[in-house]
Amino acid sequence: MAHTFDLAAIIHELRSMRVTLELRSDALVVGVIEEADEEMNTTMTNVTVSDPQGIGLRTFERLFIRGKQIRQVQIPDDVDVVRTLQQRKERAERQRRRFRVHKRNDKAREQRASAAQAHGHRSVPARGTSGHAQA
Repeated sequence: MAHTFDLAAIIHELRSMRVTLELRSDALVVGVIEEADEEMNTTMTNVTVSDPQGIGLRTFERLFIRGKQIRQVQIPDDVDVVRTLQQRKERAERQRRRFRVHKRNDKAREQRASAAQAHGHRSVPARGTSGHAQA
């Protein structure tokens, strides 16, 4: 499965960092990225917004910005973009491998349960569960 690492991936990796976003309206938004999704929708905290003429400044404790409004991201100098994206790729690979292992284990568990039922054995709850509802 091929992955593309674009601006959305970079923004996502800049969580907890103070960055400057330039919006399509020419406004500059400076703040700490709290969350960002694959559409570049971004939630920032401790935000300062300057209007396009640079005359007025507004501050916000928290601000949501639609991804379509972001024109440019000023990446902090101390961020190595290549290394950051490589780490993201490695994390995604580990998650995919973990998912495949869990999926294989679930399938094997289902096959054992089916075989047990076919031989007249009663079903036993999965390890770590009591079979009782929990609050």
